Amino acid sequence: MNQLNSCQPMVKNENLFSGFCLSFFTLLVFLSPLVSVVDNAVVLSPLIFYPLLIISGVAATYPFRVHYLPALAILCIIIFFSISQSPAKAIGAGLVLYVAYRGVVNLELFTLRTFFVLLVINYLFAILQLSGTFDFVYSFSNYSNESLPTSFLVIDSVPAAYLPQIRPSGIFPSPTFISYFCIILFSFAIFYEKTINKWFMSLIGSFLMLTGSTLGLALILLLALIAFSEKAFVFAPLAYALTFFIYSSLFPAIAKYNFSWDDISSSVLYRPMHESILTVNPYLFVATLLVFLPVFLLASKRVMSSFGLEVRRLFSVFSIIFFPLILHDSSSSLLSAFIIGLGVGMVVSFRKRSAESCGRLRP
Repeated sequence: MNQLNSCQPMVKNENLFSGFCLSFFTLLVFLSPLVSVVDNAVVLSPLIFYPLLIISGVAATYPFRVHYLPALAILCIIIFFSISQSPAKAIGAGLVLYVAYRGVVNLELFTLRTFFVLLVINYLFAILQLSGTFDFVYSFSNYSNESLPTSFLVIDSVPAAYLPQIRPSGIFPSPTFISYFCIILFSFAIFYEKTINKWFMSLIGSFLMLTGSTLGLALILLLALIAFSEKAFVFAPLAYALTFFIYSSLFPAIAKYNFSWDDISSSVLYRPMHESILTVNPYLFVATLLVFLPVFLLASKRVMSSFGLEVRRLFSVFSIIFFPLILHDSSSSLLSAFIIGLGVGMVVSFRKRSAESCGRLRP
């Protein structure tokens, strides 16, 4: 990942210890859905997991600093979790949101590096899961699926294999969390387009293809549109196309299964919305929209100064906050609070960014 030209460091007060704690905290948050279902992993035992989450979160963000927007978001999250679940989980959700917010605002480079490392790890896991070579790469999966891993390297047709929808899940419990991860990568790519280099973009494009999802295809098409004005974005669709060529050569049946016109059209036109917040909890979606709408209107005042770039950044903030809720209602999980915290941090960062070409953050 590049730092721009001769600009000063993008974030002050970053240090290795806080960055490590933030990275460890982020990994724990993404593994949090497994806490209630995994018994054989010591670190995922609630008695160990939650103290580690609290300690790493506090260490990553000390000393505490809160502005009005994250304070409002934290208050809303705590109220929601207190009503819908428990006060203890409400406090945990508030902490998760705050750490994600501080990571973007004060530990920006470490946040980007953390997701780059997660991208590399998930990329390798996805390849191994598709190959069916090692059983251990399925140990994070929580599919309620008792079938055995099947090597896709030696089959001629699509069987009832271990991976549901014939899609890898990486280190996450299911492909749903891969979708959340892809949305974060997409939003970061747009928001930090002046910081992320061509290698990061190439890996994002290739990974979106490996997921085998219609969402990945939609996101790469959106990134391709930006390629007309930002050269680094060209590498994402190119990597997607190259990976698809290799993928369809090695796994023709899998490629046909996941990328047939019927599958894509049914995913877009006839997608069941029973997991979307629009169906599950429309009132919460409206409340979330009302909380953030004034923020978007306030931030949009800066759009006129640099129309193309600022519109894209504003869209990336909207995407990271609302797309996960619309696709799958994640509002009851700590991961949802983390994603919204990233969005809140991006809003604050959006408003603080200088109009100068180097675009560095001022804490």
